[in-house]
Amino acid sequence: MSTRTRSGSPSRRSYALSRSVRPPSAGAWSRQRVHGSTLKRKGTCMKPIGEAPRCARARVLSRALTLSCVMAVAIVTAGCATGIAGPFVRSPMHGMVYDGRNQPVALVTVQIDGGRPVASDVNGRFTVPGVRHGRRSIHAWKPGYRTVNETVEFVQRTQVLYVRILTADDLVDAAVSLLRAGRYTAAAELAIEATGIAADHQLGWFVAALASIGAGDPRTAIELLGWFREPASAAVERARLIAARAVAREPRDPGTADEHR
Repeated sequence: MSTRTRSGSPSRRSYALSRSVRPPSAGAWSRQRVHGSTLKRKGTCMKPIGEAPRCARARVLSRALTLSCVMAVAIVTAGCATGIAGPFVRSPMHGMVYDGRNQPVALVTVQIDGGRPVASDVNGRFTVPGVRHGRRSIHAWKPGYRTVNETVEFVQRTQVLYVRILTADDLVDAAVSLLRAGRYTAAAELAIEATGIAADHQLGWFVAALASIGAGDPRTAIELLGWFREPASAAVERARLIAARAVAREPRDPGTADEHR
């Protein structure tokens, strides 16, 4: 409790006491003696005389650590970007196998340059490790599908190889389109190839016979139609009749005609 003068106002002594115990302002330095060292205080920071404040040193250290972390992240990022975009000798090759209807195909065996084969998964994806940069030979096969033999240029690590593998149905569909377009020879070749993949593909045999008739080779058509067992369908019998008439209209070899006289 402060003492008062007779007039009721605080004495000069009490005023001086209250002023001396007031904490120093944040902007002013004050001196203290702590454990034999003279410390200098400014706000919440203390330092021995002649040294930088501890809080200031902490801020400098924090900024230095932050800067070093940022630089480290930048260096790592630059290194990763360089590793992806830069030249390479070997890298995994990623790819996907799909059919003529753009559906993924599983369990397709893929081989590059005669190396170790890998199989596609349920989503048609595959990865071949350690593929060399440059032109590579691709070999892909699966029972019931047309074997793929292609050459590709492997020039980027992020490159994705898309392999299209066709079934006998895909080949016959393409043969029918060629047949309608009047490309009989190409249609016959595709249809016969389809029968090589699936020997019991009736439509393949039939389309191959029709295409052979259109290509002017009725004798081959008769051989192809001989695959059908008796009794054959009306369409097969009609095709046989057309092929037989075409053979009958063929000009005879003069030498053969003389032999029959």
